[in-house]
Amino acid sequence: EMDPFFEIRSRSNSHEPRMRQANMVLEAITDVIRAQTGDSANNVYPPTAYFAALLSFLERDREADPAMVAAIMFLLATVIKQIKDAVLRSRYERVTALLFRVLSNHSEDVVACRWGIECSVYALTALQSKHWAGKGIGPKSVRQLFRALVIFSTDLRPRIRKSAQVVVASVLESSMTRTKTGWPPKAMVVTLQEVVGTDLMNCTPKDCQQAMFACGLLQRIIHFLPYPVARTIMNKLFSLAAKATPVLLIQAMRTAEAFFEPSEIKTDNMDQKTKLMADVVDTVLAIRPHRADTDTSIAYLRAIVKGVKSLTEASVLSGSGRIASAIMAISPLLLSPRAQVITGSTQAIQAIVSGCITPQSLISLTSSRALGGVSKLDEIAEAVEALLNMKYKTAWGNSFAIAAELFKVVDLREHKCVGKVVIALDSLQQGGLSPKERKSLDQAMLCCLRVSGVEAVLGVLPLDLPTQDSPTIQNGGSLSEAIARSRAWLLPILNQGVRSGPHTLSLYFEHFWPVREKLEQAARALPKIGKVTEARQIDAIAGGVWDCFPSFCYLPSDMLTAFSKYAKPWAVAIQNTSGRGRTHLCKGLAILVNSAVDAKDQATDEDLKRYMVDRKVIDQTLATASKFAKNFLSILFKAAMTADDAVMPSILQAVSAMSGVAKRKTVNNLFIALLKTILQSQAESGASEMSEAKITETHKLAEVAAACIRNLDSSSLQWVTKVFLPMLNDEDPLMQKKAYRVIKEVVGLHADYFKAHWNPISKSIRDALASCPSGVGKARLGCMEVLLPKLVDMLPYHPEALQVMGSFVGEVILGCKEPNHKAREVSFNLTVTLGKMLMESNANPATLRLL
Repeated sequence: EMDPFFEIRSRSNSHEPRMRQANMVLEAITDVIRAQTGDSANNVYPPTAYFAALLSFLERDREADPAMVAAIMFLLATVIKQIKDAVLRSRYERVTALLFRVLSNHSEDVVACRWGIECSVYALTALQSKHWAGKGIGPKSVRQLFRALVIFSTDLRPRIRKSAQVVVASVLESSMTRTKTGWPPKAMVVTLQEVVGTDLMNCTPKDCQQAMFACGLLQRIIHFLPYPVARTIMNKLFSLAAKATPVLLIQAMRTAEAFFEPSEIKTDNMDQKTKLMADVVDTVLAIRPHRADTDTSIAYLRAIVKGVKSLTEASVLSGSGRIASAIMAISPLLLSPRAQVITGSTQAIQAIVSGCITPQSLISLTSSRALGGVSKLDEIAEAVEALLNMKYKTAWGNSFAIAAELFKVVDLREHKCVGKVVIALDSLQQGGLSPKERKSLDQAMLCCLRVSGVEAVLGVLPLDLPTQDSPTIQNGGSLSEAIARSRAWLLPILNQGVRSGPHTLSLYFEHFWPVREKLEQAARALPKIGKVTEARQIDAIAGGVWDCFPSFCYLPSDMLTAFSKYAKPWAVAIQNTSGRGRTHLCKGLAILVNSAVDAKDQATDEDLKRYMVDRKVIDQTLATASKFAKNFLSILFKAAMTADDAVMPSILQAVSAMSGVAKRKTVNNLFIALLKTILQSQAESGASEMSEAKITETHKLAEVAAACIRNLDSSSLQWVTKVFLPMLNDEDPLMQKKAYRVIKEVVGLHADYFKAHWNPISKSIRDALASCPSGVGKARLGCMEVLLPKLVDMLPYHPEALQVMGSFVGEVILGCKEPNHKAREVSFNLTVTLGKMLMESNANPATLRLL
């Protein structure tokens, strides 16, 4: 049988006096048990034997040496853990009376008290509810022991105090599972109310040490107390804390925070619990800590956040109704000289707004009315507006972050009261903000755009750009004043936020397009009358309007009607404009088509709902784009011939997008015409060297060809290989790069065509190595990055491909030593990928070994 005191016996030779004393007592106890049983050979006995013997020692030695009592309690604490609850209940009168006597007679001995308190938890948690309700010495001793533990839980000695608090909490929690009401027995509650209430009543604002110790106990047991009792105790605590030192106020806040913590205790009277939580929240909100006191302020903020969020979870109506009060209570702390308090205040308000304003609570916030018929949401908006209107700049950046949290959960289209917050942001954007503060303000406006949409924001904040229709000019103001008062600062935010929220393309064509034309006309006319500075400013604003166009083209809710209506002026504008205008028009066209294609293939129903479009509209839009593709592609091909390097990438994006949705016959006919132009240029260069203009034109035609290869048929692809494979040996390195790009697209996008023509394509690429200069190495490796995996897949069916691959593999491995780091990276990755594909392929093992 296992010795319950094995560890203690193993330390019999310890230098610690208390351990030697415990072993001496243990030997004496063992001798007594041995004499009673008559078993002289046995040194180990059951735990119950030691338990009974130790209790007998305590009964006989009423005035024993404190060291002896401490040793006995240490041994008793060790063995009582192994005693069954039924045994403890059968002797509860004797056990509880002895433990109470030890705690009373040896209260000054820390060791005896500690082990006595630990023994008490096992003795009391084993009891049932009937043991607390009867009359006589038994129940009296139980109540006396529990009262002693409660008194020790506010003891001056930290170790005694914390041990007693843990024991009291454990006893309360254990007793709740054994009563019909689900609450601790009445005797426990009365004892707690008397002791804790007395400690709180006897304290004064200058002498509140016992109250602070009581807070430590309450933080552990507040969930276990019936609500009326908890209400009485909390009221006494906060009445004292409001007048006492900051240390007690901190402890009171921590007690409130512990009360707000989620509890596993289930109760049928949720209304009573909600009322108590509301009372405590109101009490906390009524307190105003000094904003320079960091510790008190942080505890205060944590209690408010926890309280409002917990109250909202318990009752949406009660919790949401206190959001505005919480914001107003916290707002003075944003002006604290302590950075930690400012940060904590900001995070607290953000947590309250984001955690308490939900779609469910918005219904209560808008329906519930305060005095004067103002909704609770109006009060919250006014509270955030008040934060933004603070005179101290130090609070602005934090207020912007709070406004952003409000915009994330409240839609301006449905709740107009939030518009006052938007207006407050606009009034501050010219207030000499730092770059960090301006970024925070922009983020707040972005949140509003993403949730509410551009039309709702512009309904509150019109741009008022400096045209003849500007309110400033209409009222007799100068052009400079109109520029300064315009909301051109919103244009970069619109550019970022439009595509993330609901919007219409018609809004741009009907509102932004005519304004942009007027701005460009003014920018051209103003230098003629000597207003060069104003012309530059207006031209920059017109550029900002152009920048917004591609964002409006991303999944607009009216994509079908708007594209059908404005396709013709859109195409004409691409043809007639140049520079930044053509860049944004082409980029917008590519974004409109590509976003519709991506949404058709990948978007979820939730994504489509956010942009207010459906799959039927997307299909119809793509069909409309296919109908207009011929006209757009013709214009884009011509535009590419005169485009500069800055505009060319956007034109190629548009060509790629439109060729992807166009009818195959249309793309192939246009492509053949394009190739004829290239061949004509090559034929002209046969007699004499091509002019620089012809070379540039050929380069651009090659880029356009690469952009529209996706939708070609096999006959057109044959023309591609006939035209571009010879160009791999062209003397012009730039032409070689473009040829490699075209062949890469053919191999990568048309697997069936490559399988039928792999041999001439592969050999042409292999033979072009001799004429490949060092500057074209990366383009060549990029082409092989697509080619080699295709050849690996063909080895089981075409073993002769091995001969072509041999030279390629050697070239790729040597490419790992290229001076260009990008080329090295491509070579290394391709080497590893190629090796893995070969090992996973179905090729003949002998072929693999040879390779």
